[in-house]
Amino acid sequence: MKTIRRVGFIMAAILFIVSFALIYVAMSTGLLPTKYCIIFMIILGIIPIFIVFMQANKKSGIAGSIIAFILSIFLLIGTFYLHKTNKTLDKVSGTQVEVSVVNVYASAKDPAESIKEAVDEDYSFGYVAENENGMVNMTINEINTDYEANINTTEYASVYEMVDAFNSGDIQAMITGSAYLALLDEDENYSSVKDNLKILMANQVETEVSDKDDDDLDTASIDKDHFIVYISGIDTEGSVSTTSRSDVNILAVVNNKTKTVLLISTPRDFYVPLSISNGQRDKLTHAGVHGIECSMDTLGMLYNEKVSYYAKMNFTGFTRVIDALGGVDVDSPSDFSSLGNEYHFTKGMNHLNGPAALAFARERGNVSGGDRGRGNDQMLIIDAVLHKMMSKDMLLNYEEIMESVEGSVETSMDKEEIAYLVQTQLDSGSDWTILKYRVNGSDSEGACFSTGSQILYVMEPDQETVDYGSDLIDKVIKGDNVTQSQIDTFMVDHNY
Repeated sequence: MKTIRRVGFIMAAILFIVSFALIYVAMSTGLLPTKYCIIFMIILGIIPIFIVFMQANKKSGIAGSIIAFILSIFLLIGTFYLHKTNKTLDKVSGTQVEVSVVNVYASAKDPAESIKEAVDEDYSFGYVAENENGMVNMTINEINTDYEANINTTEYASVYEMVDAFNSGDIQAMITGSAYLALLDEDENYSSVKDNLKILMANQVETEVSDKDDDDLDTASIDKDHFIVYISGIDTEGSVSTTSRSDVNILAVVNNKTKTVLLISTPRDFYVPLSISNGQRDKLTHAGVHGIECSMDTLGMLYNEKVSYYAKMNFTGFTRVIDALGGVDVDSPSDFSSLGNEYHFTKGMNHLNGPAALAFARERGNVSGGDRGRGNDQMLIIDAVLHKMMSKDMLLNYEEIMESVEGSVETSMDKEEIAYLVQTQLDSGSDWTILKYRVNGSDSEGACFSTGSQILYVMEPDQETVDYGSDLIDKVIKGDNVTQSQIDTFMVDHNY
């Protein structure tokens, strides 16, 4: 009996320690409302005492030890998952740094195999300084310092002019961001340039994303219950921190009081002034080349609203999160194929794994409206992901989901701000209403700020649809009643 009692006391002590660890980790995440933490503290504090009292006789003592053992196992598992959540939130939230990759390129057939050889051979280097925010100048200064040189450089008005000079032999190397070189993909006459280059030097430049207010914008009151998040999907398979064009440009307007999210999609080729271009217009997707701040501020200018946060995901991360969720169910508005005939989607409900969901979200050639239709499909994917994360599948695949998010998603929202949303959701238990809207425009051509005089395809904004989007944002922020049927009626009445 003494041995049984001793074991019971030990198990009660272990249970108490594990309970304390769980409560500590739960409170450190900030995800649980205070009242729940207090309730758990009381319950978990009483149970070990109850286990001790059960040691009065042999039968209840054994039962108490078994109960304490089982509860300790469950509490340890809970502590592990809460710690995992806390660790993931620390990694993905509060991100304030972007990484721009500036490379020195030479011809793939060039005899030089390093930047040192190019410097020793007195190569001429071309660059586009105006649009690269000083990052190229930093790289040039680094080369001069490291190799005690004063390299010959020529500045060009656009990446196209620099490449033309490179191809004609006026310069032997190019110093430019990998994101800028990717702009050539949009012109079939230049899309193969990257295939014939090699990198002599790679330089990663970190840029701090400032957290500033814009007093010039006429905005509704923004607080932790009413805010706008810019959702960016970048066209790279590397680090999510890398500066790149944004193929997904969606504003998520959140009203935490009414439990409403309005998703507004803006086509990637929308022809708008960038926040840094002094009124010169450019494709919206090109704003991402100048940094996430430029994309946020440009959309803020377009809708005359303050965009408070961003959430950024690359295509690699996109597929990992979808697969971790066990796939998503998407109600496709039409039949279409993507990536040739590798994927086919039927009108109605489709269950999609990660690669299929990516193909669904990226296709624009085979969907009605082209890039307009693609924006709608992207919102359908986001809607499906949000609903899946609110379902039991989130708990069933929790660890895998947390692992997929790390390194795949970044947001400027602080952990405390995310925790507040989780707390209020646990308190209310309310369902969320997700509304979807996309602006429209007409096919056109024009010169872009980021590419100089080169004429590219652009989409001329339909200002009436933009104004309606601004009105929707204001209504959702203020808590006015907005329904999907009202939005759909507007879009039908305006023939898109």
